[in-house]
Amino acid sequence: MLPSPAGKQEDKKLAVTSQKLSLATHYHQTGRLKEAEQLYRNILVEQPNHAEVNSNMGVLASQTGRVNDALYFFQTALSSDPKNGKTWANYMMLLYNTGRIQEASSALQQSLAIDKNFSLAFEGVYNQALNLQCWRDVENILRNLIAIKNSPSNEMAMLGEVLRRQGNLLDAERVLYDALNINENNVAALHNLSVLLLYQNRYSEAEDAIRKVLSLMPDNAESIFVLGAISVGKKCLSEAEMAFRKALSIKPAYPEALMNLGVMLSDQGRMDEAIGTFRKALIIKPGYLEALMRLGVALGYQGRMDEAESTLRKALAIKSDYPEAIMNLGVILGHEGRWEETETLLRQALAIKPDYPEALMNLGAALSKQGRCLDEAETILRQALAIQPDHADALVNLGATLNKQGRWDEAETILRQAVAIKPEHADALINLGAVLSKQGRLDEAETILRQAIAIKPDQVDALVNLGVILRQRGCLEEAEAAFQQALTANPNHSEALVNLGATIH
Repeated sequence: MLPSPAGKQEDKKLAVTSQKLSLATHYHQTGRLKEAEQLYRNILVEQPNHAEVNSNMGVLASQTGRVNDALYFFQTALSSDPKNGKTWANYMMLLYNTGRIQEASSALQQSLAIDKNFSLAFEGVYNQALNLQCWRDVENILRNLIAIKNSPSNEMAMLGEVLRRQGNLLDAERVLYDALNINENNVAALHNLSVLLLYQNRYSEAEDAIRKVLSLMPDNAESIFVLGAISVGKKCLSEAEMAFRKALSIKPAYPEALMNLGVMLSDQGRMDEAIGTFRKALIIKPGYLEALMRLGVALGYQGRMDEAESTLRKALAIKSDYPEAIMNLGVILGHEGRWEETETLLRQALAIKPDYPEALMNLGAALSKQGRCLDEAETILRQALAIQPDHADALVNLGATLNKQGRWDEAETILRQAVAIKPEHADALINLGAVLSKQGRLDEAETILRQAIAIKPDQVDALVNLGVILRQRGCLEEAEAAFQQALTANPNHSEALVNLGATIH
């Protein structure tokens, strides 16, 4: 039987739509976004619920920063095609990257209710589930898939990563080696094994695994990034920087690589570069909590306290129980003398994460610097050291606290421990110099303070303490020069002003 005229007309319309969609997709993939959008919208005039077109429009709107439009298009696409894993993954990614964590989590639960095993575009949904830390959901999906598949090497590779994220390291390693027994060249299993070994500081084994990945896939940005992280662990910082930059040359929109490069630059004191790098990561991933926290810390190091406070509060607006951001906000406020707020925030961080040595160290330091609660400060600093015995900053602050209590022998012992761990720790040397000076050991104190000044030439306390020692020894011209140098660094430093006046007159 010949098709009816109406049927022919419908077939023709479908063919035209297919041609338009094919051309629009080509424009979209080649970056001609205006032409792509025009064709997509043309199709939607006649077929407003077209699932693929709405899904593509969601991606395009995301790329051009129109978040609300993108959400509408993804939701429309999912109403028409609720089992499209790719659309669910893109929808969740948009929610997650714009800080709408609860909505993204709800979307994940909806998607899993529709398709328990998520055979369609599973990896996209899996990646978003990892972002949302829905470990149990993902683990259950993977175990179901492993049970029904003949050769589940890929699913085992994913399960190994999920188990690692849950802290189940022994099972994770076993599952990953099981995956490699099925397929020794499974890139995902090798990559995830390398991450697991890196997590345990097993750098040599981690490097072997990731180099095997790179022998199979030399331009794999994620694996080059892991190689950079391994180099950081091995203290090979130039190699780490090269790896992070190579990963970014392959994949410029890689927020994790940007963030880790920023951390490395920050640790090297290259704060302007670090701040720019953190900002790039946040352009790509606006809700990136660690990048926000690290940016706040870097701004604080530059003395840009208002910006630092604002940035850390942005992180806490997204996740109010983020202990690292709470602690660093407390530290920033402490630099401004807002001690009551500092103490409250540091105790809040410790309520969330009791065995947090950095928060314990900063709380002990805050109490000690105020000159009150020295016994409590000592107790808290010793708690930090019980968790991390080689924490140089905690040792320095404990030494300073003991010094304030007149316990000079104990203070000296503690401060020498700090210097042994970190020989170029200027604050450790300054405090040690002060303790030696109080004991009348002026030659030793002078030597130690000069070491501190060589490391940190504008350290006012070291310069003032050195000036006092030189004046006591009758070296008035040298003492005057030390006080002048201190005032160049900080013209309003009261001790430097008083001591300079006493030296001149």
